[in-house]
Amino acid sequence: MAVTRAEFGDVTRLARVVASAVFDVRVSAFLMPDEDDRRRVSAEVARMLYVYPALSAGALWCTADRLAVAGWLRVNPDRPVPAAAQEATELRRLVGRWFPRFERLAEMLAEAHATVADVPHDRLTVLAVHPDRQRRGVGSALLAAHHAYLDGIGRPAYLDAAGPELVGFYARFGYVEVGDPVRLPNRATLHPMWRTPTPTGEEQNR
Repeated sequence: MAVTRAEFGDVTRLARVVASAVFDVRVSAFLMPDEDDRRRVSAEVARMLYVYPALSAGALWCTADRLAVAGWLRVNPDRPVPAAAQEATELRRLVGRWFPRFERLAEMLAEAHATVADVPHDRLTVLAVHPDRQRRGVGSALLAAHHAYLDGIGRPAYLDAAGPELVGFYARFGYVEVGDPVRLPNRATLHPMWRTPTPTGEEQNR
């Protein structure tokens, strides 16, 4: 499976892939219960919150056909990311009445992330595969590409698995749960997970 670093010209297309991949995820339903509202703005929300930040201040991987994407942010305690007031204003404009739900989820995830936030690491903020390409090893290939980089420099990784069914998937790559799941009012859960870097090649032998 050929993977590559995304470019700025890929942002719009990859944001649409994210929107398609996560539309029916329970966390998405919590954030925007109205499906019409979700369908109308989800691609732009994905661009703003996941795709563009990873490309501009982290790492954004995609498949050669641009139908799958993985976005990472670098977390360095000595260089905290400043609060983006303009981004919050734009997000409020986009999602309207649902904005407090986005704020609440961000607060809950920040609280969960605080247990490891003092350790330099990369954070997986999105892993999305277009519905037409799912269950073909595409997500695994995207993860392996960045894990190879992290293992090479000895850097850990963190993510929030969007449901218990994904915990086992990420465990295959060396992730373990840290702390309690984040529980949302609609019974959706996110599971904080941590990966210690492994010697080169060990992941492929799992």
